[in-house]
Amino acid sequence: MKNWNSVVFSACAVALLSTHAHADIPATDASRLEKMQKQIDTLQDSLDGLRLEGEKEEPIRSFSAKNFHLGGWINESLESIQASGSDRYGVNESEVSLLASVDVDAHTRVFLDLQFDRALELENSNTAERRYGAYEDSVAIEIAQISHDFSDRFGIRAGQLIAPFGIINVEHFDPVLLQHQLPQFLRDQPDEPFGMFDDIVQGIDTYGNFNIPGGHRFNWEAYAASLQSDTNKLGGGGRQAWTFPGHVTIGSSQQAGNREGHPFLTLGQDVKIGDKKFVLKAESAQTLITGSNLYTWYVQPAYSLTDKWIVFYQADYFSNALNRTEGVLDPIKQYEHTLGVNFLPIKNIRMRAEVADHHYVGDTRRYLEKSRDFISLQTSITVSF
Repeated sequence: MKNWNSVVFSACAVALLSTHAHADIPATDASRLEKMQKQIDTLQDSLDGLRLEGEKEEPIRSFSAKNFHLGGWINESLESIQASGSDRYGVNESEVSLLASVDVDAHTRVFLDLQFDRALELENSNTAERRYGAYEDSVAIEIAQISHDFSDRFGIRAGQLIAPFGIINVEHFDPVLLQHQLPQFLRDQPDEPFGMFDDIVQGIDTYGNFNIPGGHRFNWEAYAASLQSDTNKLGGGGRQAWTFPGHVTIGSSQQAGNREGHPFLTLGQDVKIGDKKFVLKAESAQTLITGSNLYTWYVQPAYSLTDKWIVFYQADYFSNALNRTEGVLDPIKQYEHTLGVNFLPIKNIRMRAEVADHHYVGDTRRYLEKSRDFISLQTSITVSF
């Protein structure tokens, strides 16, 4: 109805203005001119009132959530692999992640992470013949969970969750990562759907925190879930962390389940020390499974030169007794030494440049009489919104 009123008033205004412009009005007829001007002013006031009233109307809502937040990021990375006689170059990943958070009420929240990924598959990654294969496209729901806080100290979440294990697995969102590549034990292993533990689980997680006198804080989580390694049996795990005054946190993590008919247990230990300029992260983990054990650790110190420039170094070791090369069991032990720099021109953009030395050790440091060692150079940019 308001739109029709606007049209009617507009038509009247045009008619009056047209009459005023074309009628033969004597110059001395001041009263008639004044009366016409008042009519035009009245119509204009009515139109302005309708416009202001329309601006005050609430937008249409599809549901009655208390708050709705939408964001995400775009990530692009370029990698060069250099080894004796087999240099490779490629735009190895393009990724878009959309995040949505809905506050149903003061205590209940829904969180979603939808990822669109296009990545080069690195074939024969642990041999001298490693090369980029075809692009693999994927659209996946990374996180889809609903959480409810019963109090400031206790809550529960359910759905598809990030497993609460260590530091980097929890802080895995690209906009906050100094190094584009995750530590070795968190990467997808060739020919293996499962590394040392499941980083994403489907189940129920309970969590809590306690503030201790003296500036201490204790956090805990415990979950039961289906694991990708064996979806026919339930697994579970948890994490406990103690934060001391002075920004020092030590933690331990656990996950247990089944893999190829054998039970496994993965244990993790971590420490994080940080202030405004310097941050140190370190983790270690051990997987105990029938007939084989896996072991890993990494240390990552970082220093902020300015608000925009950060330098870091990472030493990363992985002993993977279950690695497969060309479908055959091929145990490996590998060190990665990475030196990198981050540049943040604005808070929503993170640019990275990294050089990494990949060095294999032990009895399997060579494959088919050729060294497995190589150097990789990588640049990446993450833009968050």
